[in-house]
Amino acid sequence: MAPLSRLVLTAATLLLTSVSAQAVTRYRVTDLGDLPGGTDHSYALGINDAGQVVGVGNHRPSSDSAFLWTASRGMQNLGANFSAAVDINNAGQIVGERYFANQNQAFLWTASRGMQALPLTRALGINRTGQVVGSNDSGVSLWTASGGVKALGIFGDGEAINNAGQVVGWDRDGGAFLWTASRGLQHLGQLPGGSLSFAYDINDAGQVVGIAYDASDNARAFLWTASRGMQDLGALPKQCPECPASYHSAYGINNAGQVVGVSDGRGFVWTAEVGMQDLNALIDSPGTHVLEAMDINNLGQIAGEGYIHNKYHAVLLTPIPEPGRWALLVAGFGLTGLMVRCWRS
Repeated sequence: MAPLSRLVLTAATLLLTSVSAQAVTRYRVTDLGDLPGGTDHSYALGINDAGQVVGVGNHRPSSDSAFLWTASRGMQNLGANFSAAVDINNAGQIVGERYFANQNQAFLWTASRGMQALPLTRALGINRTGQVVGSNDSGVSLWTASGGVKALGIFGDGEAINNAGQVVGWDRDGGAFLWTASRGLQHLGQLPGGSLSFAYDINDAGQVVGIAYDASDNARAFLWTASRGMQDLGALPKQCPECPASYHSAYGINNAGQVVGVSDGRGFVWTAEVGMQDLNALIDSPGTHVLEAMDINNLGQIAGEGYIHNKYHAVLLTPIPEPGRWALLVAGFGLTGLMVRCWRS
């Protein structure tokens, strides 16, 4: 190879390597506001692939209500006091819970029928076929419109269900679990020396996230896979050296394996390539502090809670191209093309 070709190849390689190392996603923040008449306090709990967000908003003093937020209509009250919308599927079906007639009651909400009571005390997850996971007096249960309630024989809470019908949650023995129709109950174990764990979400690949306590009884965010077991995802640096041990938990995971949660009072996003990142370092929104990241969809949009100009509001974080990243890529490909021409000559 000619010296010029080697020089151009080296430059192209270094530039493309630099682009890869700098390929950190940044986010645009949308303040989802609060319900009319509220006291400026709302938080998001779930998001679907259409960017529709559900959660809890305050609509009058001492009364919280489940909400649905869409880009076209803003925040919509789902029609019940003392309620929370927890999850939404891509068909726009929403599940959650409310306090009604002096007891907890699960609900399913649809645009055509509004809020319908379910024969569960809690409903925390719904998949694309409308299977709902939650709990009642019999423990963790599944509900479908055609089959009604099916008790899984697990005393605890079912937190999430994926599109294959796999369920995760925790049982009263203090263990995160995975349930499948073919294998039944599978405990996911603990971190080394730990004795307590809770699973909160599962993607369609069967990857599970949640919180587990280590040998020092510190709360840690985890990722579980069938091949590697339970993995500690690490933690963001403490905000002050003298601060006590802080709380770290993973709440959501998408099909790309991106994980979101909270670490030391800050929302985070974790990827296998980059590790854990503070979402506050990835936004350009003065006056905004992302407190918790609760869910992430397959487009990488994140729903959670932020402190925005002295108000606690639900937030939506949408990925944006990093400034200058595409220009670097174009330059890198240009150098590669030049190298090819030099080699041919």
